[in-house]
Amino acid sequence: MERFNPSKIVAALTLSLTLAVPALLPADAQAQGRRQSVERRQKTKNDWRNLGIAGGAAGVLGLLTGNKTLAALGIGGGLYSASRYESDRKSQNKLEHDRYDLFRRKSFDHNGHHYVRKAKTVKGKKNYYFQRLR
Repeated sequence: MERFNPSKIVAALTLSLTLAVPALLPADAQAQGRRQSVERRQKTKNDWRNLGIAGGAAGVLGLLTGNKTLAALGIGGGLYSASRYESDRKSQNKLEHDRYDLFRRKSFDHNGHHYVRKAKTVKGKKNYYFQRLR
């Protein structure tokens, strides 16, 4: 009869969570507003960070208990999650720079139309938008 081995249970739970969480993340909805999109990107980025921490912890647990499979899967999953977190962080920063570059312009032309930047105050906060003139 085999002894109760808690490290096997922890390994199975960690592996299943590491594989299941990204698959359960909801897909982007097309009609999201900017705020919802920013919040969603931040949540996804935080999920990858947390999965990286969990994978690293599972890898350390595998090293401490001598379970090579758990150590390899935990460290590999942690490194992959850290890589995704870093790419999401850079992508989010690039989008903010692109948005800044767009809104610092006073006007621009696109597909034969001329757009001019306008300001509108809503609830005491100044918001910018582009109005098509021609």
